[in-house]
Amino acid sequence: MPCDQDAADRDAAGRDAAGRVGRSGRQPLGVLAGLAVGALATWRVSRLLVSEDGPGQLVVRLRRAVDGTPLAGVMDCFACTSVWVGTGVSVALFGGRARVRDVAVLGLATSGAALLAERLLERAEGAGFLPEPDLDSPLVTVQDERR
Repeated sequence: MPCDQDAADRDAAGRDAAGRVGRSGRQPLGVLAGLAVGALATWRVSRLLVSEDGPGQLVVRLRRAVDGTPLAGVMDCFACTSVWVGTGVSVALFGGRARVRDVAVLGLATSGAALLAERLLERAEGAGFLPEPDLDSPLVTVQDERR
């Protein structure tokens, strides 16, 4: 019978007195693994919101909906977006397991790592390391700026 006392009876590794790990049978991510996964998730979502159209033009529609509001400025800036996304990712990964202060710092760390990844990708794109998309492909959508 699950109760709130179950969480209090577990050690730092998530094991209970019998040595079992969590309800799901899995140990939670450690801080370094969580930081790595969080940084990749933060980079991916931030890049989607700032630089891509999204599936079914969903992000384009979102940008149009927030145009003229303070959120429009956030969606134009990768660094700004990654701070908010990184904070949300850190709460999802570490909320309830770490102190609020630590979750906030981990949010900034995931944002910083995502920003580093974005800068490295920009350099790789500028140096010609990555191929240019085939604009004639039906999988590539290009927004007409005259709309």
